[in-house]
Amino acid sequence: MSLYFNKYVPPEHCQVKFEWKSGTPVRVQTLDDGTFEGEVLVTDEGNQPTPLCLELVNVVKLSSSKDKGPVTACQFVRFETRELVRVEVLGPPNVKSFPKKIEKFYETVIVNTSELFDKVETFLKMEKPTEVGVNFYGLDVGRGGDLFLMVFFVMDTIIIMDYEKLSDQCKNLMRRLDSLLFSNEAILKVAYNSRPIADWLYHYHSIYLK
Repeated sequence: MSLYFNKYVPPEHCQVKFEWKSGTPVRVQTLDDGTFEGEVLVTDEGNQPTPLCLELVNVVKLSSSKDKGPVTACQFVRFETRELVRVEVLGPPNVKSFPKKIEKFYETVIVNTSELFDKVETFLKMEKPTEVGVNFYGLDVGRGGDLFLMVFFVMDTIIIMDYEKLSDQCKNLMRRLDSLLFSNEAILKVAYNSRPIADWLYHYHSIYLK
């Protein structure tokens, strides 16, 4: 992955080490020739100079050389940085339009989501569940609304929010989702064809849902 600064970025911003700050507008290009523009939400930094994960909000997917379709938008997309070819910083962090408390963003997704599980259960019964777009609470999640990426996001949110501190209602909902996932052959087939997702699911299932 290469990091670039757009020519319109103020010089003083270019001189500062890019720290993946929330609200920074970026354009990313993926290995499969996809191009997305959005604002950095949060990254899984750890102590590494390059984060393992890059999450964007207010995302627009631009047409690529392979896909000449219309521009599409979704509110949230998560990337692993290893699948990114190029990240271009379009300007300094946009602090005015960005939520001050990132935790609130996750809480709005995870709290009171009983309806979400009814939707997931319905979609899992379809012939090609991973190709069905999902919109819940106004949140279009994943590259084109991919169901599995949406489920991945919801479960991963538990770790971000600290599973042990979640309400009993929330935990029960997550257990219901886990049961749906692991009883559906189509979803499992997709999961285990994706090594990162398979590893993560195993970790989630064995550690958080004992």
